[in-house]
Amino acid sequence: MVTHTEITICNMALEHIGIGVKLASTDGTLANATTTTGEEYTECNFWYPKVRDLVLAAAPWGFSMKYATLSEADDGTSEVWTDHWDRAYTYPSDCLRFWRFIDDEGVGLSARYDSEGWLMLAPGGSYPYEVRNHDSSVVIMSNTPTDCAQVEYIYANTTVSNYPQSFSSLLSWRLAERIAAPLSVSAERVTRAQTEGIRMWQHALGQMMNEQQRRRPRAGPSISARGGD
Repeated sequence: MVTHTEITICNMALEHIGIGVKLASTDGTLANATTTTGEEYTECNFWYPKVRDLVLAAAPWGFSMKYATLSEADDGTSEVWTDHWDRAYTYPSDCLRFWRFIDDEGVGLSARYDSEGWLMLAPGGSYPYEVRNHDSSVVIMSNTPTDCAQVEYIYANTTVSNYPQSFSSLLSWRLAERIAAPLSVSAERVTRAQTEGIRMWQHALGQMMNEQQRRRPRAGPSISARGGD
């Protein structure tokens, strides 16, 4: 399997929009690039981490999901929001996007999308929540009891060797979209980058969904009592 690096993904993006300049690095990272002059490096260095985090947060990629037990930030005592939420939990420091509480067996990947068809919407569950700012910190407000505060979320996986080839290709096309205008490429190449970005998004997402089999949700007590599954 081909292993990409930050530099190869940037070079793929440059190639996508018809720019022949190639970046180099001592270890494949932008931080240790040996070609740090020129607009090509400047734009790639600026946009790469931003586009990477945006694409990572767009869907529950298997290589960038993490389980954790949340710690309580505030039990709501004397807080104005206690009529709505019982607790506020600390938002994980490496979290790009909170996904779900995992108490509900079988609750998993959802095929719902936002109005633009880009961001995958998180699945539902029995524990409602809201991500909010509280006391200058990001928290997850919920009625979830502390002994059930196990969660799954998308984290900022910056280890490129973990990325499947389909994701690396998707990332390169999304990066190409961002750097095209600053590098003054033709409108035709910008359009192609956008079109290929959509195509690779569908391909990478399809590959991810084909590599998992979610359990069915458990039946409720009333169904179980009647002998249902």
